[in-house]
Amino acid sequence: LLRRHIYERERSANPGNSGYRKGVNVLQDRQTVLVVDDQAHHRSTLRGLLGSAYQVIEAADGNEALQLIEGCFSRLALILLDIDMPGIGGLEVLRTMGDRGWLKSIPVFLIIEEGKTENLAMAYELGVMDVVEKPFRPEVVRRRVDSVVELYAHRFELERVVREQTAHIRERGHPL
Repeated sequence: LLRRHIYERERSANPGNSGYRKGVNVLQDRQTVLVVDDQAHHRSTLRGLLGSAYQVIEAADGNEALQLIEGCFSRLALILLDIDMPGIGGLEVLRTMGDRGWLKSIPVFLIIEEGKTENLAMAYELGVMDVVEKPFRPEVVRRRVDSVVELYAHRFELERVVREQTAHIRERGHPL
């Protein structure tokens, strides 16, 4: 049985507080952040930083993370992934996500200890979006997460519009 801690964010009727940022719907179905870290206090800190804006789910190791990603794929807005965990570590999770094509849809931030940069080149080659350092700087973590979630929301919306317009053009019999 997977150990999951799901913390629902409160949603109000006010668009400024219900997943809308700068006038753009941030895809209500992708408001879940997965925090993967073997240290409970790190997961708790990140849940506290992000829990008011996102649904936060947690995994204590790489195997649990891969199971949650598979089960929650369409809801995930972002993953915060510790690089150094026993068993399946962060780089192996990234490798598996890349092999399964998941990194095209879900941005991943790698969590590293301050100053430990020896695996960063490999992480970027595998597809990590960005890095956050421990100890966490709350304003940096929140801003980076919000910015990337918003960026991906715009991307998904543009892809949807292109699909709709392409279908509309094809329906009218116009060549592309």
